[in-house]
Formats: sequence, C-alpha cells, structure tokens
Amino acid sequence: MERGRLRAELDGLIAHLYGLTEEEFAYILTTFPLVADPVKIAAQNTYWDVERGLIK
Repeated sequence: MERGRLRAELDGLIAHLYGLTEEEFAYILTTFPLVADPVKIAAQNTYWDVERGLIK
C-alpha cells in the first residue's frame, strides 16, 4: 500500500505542476479504470492539500 500512497501523492502534485483544475484532474482520474478507487481518492486529497497550502 505504501507504493499506492506515494503514487497518489505524486499524481496530486503533478496535477498542480501542470496547472490542472480540480475538474480536469478528476476527469483524468476516471480514465484509469485499473487504478483502485482508494488510490484515486488519495490523489484527489493530495491535490486539495496542495490547494489549501498544506503541501508545498
């Protein structure tokens, strides 16, 4: 599970680096049916944490 958590964090950070909106990032996550939902949720949570300034 550690690998999934790290991947989710990277995905959320990279979404910000590319300047994706929350809606764009959410859509992109839906295009990966083999990625488990908890990993997608963790990626979105990281995205929101960056938005809130909790991760820089």
